[in-house]
Amino acid sequence: MAEHNEFSADKLIGMINKMNFRYPYIVYAQAILETSNFQSRIFKENHNIFGMKQAVIRITKSLGTQYEHAYYKNWMESLDDYALYSSTYLSPLNTESEYFNYLGQNYAEDSQYVSKLKQIIVTMNLKSKFNYKDSENISMNN
Repeated sequence: MAEHNEFSADKLIGMINKMNFRYPYIVYAQAILETSNFQSRIFKENHNIFGMKQAVIRITKSLGTQYEHAYYKNWMESLDDYALYSSTYLSPLNTESEYFNYLGQNYAEDSQYVSKLKQIIVTMNLKSKFNYKDSENISMNN
């Protein structure tokens, strides 16, 4: 079981694909940004992939708070919690632009959050990593 729970970027990509997020490349970019490329203390000690705070209104998989962020049994529980967050707040959004706007206004404290996500997506060519095909190219403007 421990091997199953062991983190790898490839396992995360596979799980994001299985969970059928509308914009999987944005979700993965968030994981990279929020964890400083999977090196942050919040990720390593809290198993928190998305910098999530403890949820108080919605259902959560979090076990509590440590270092002012939610902590989880393992990284998959963090991904499940993000899916719960997504289904609660992000599911009504219909376009990539609406998604980015929501994240910029409601998710992150960093005013450059969306720009940083877009840069990661373009630099790492994440749309192709998720076999995501659409006619939109990411606008680097907020």
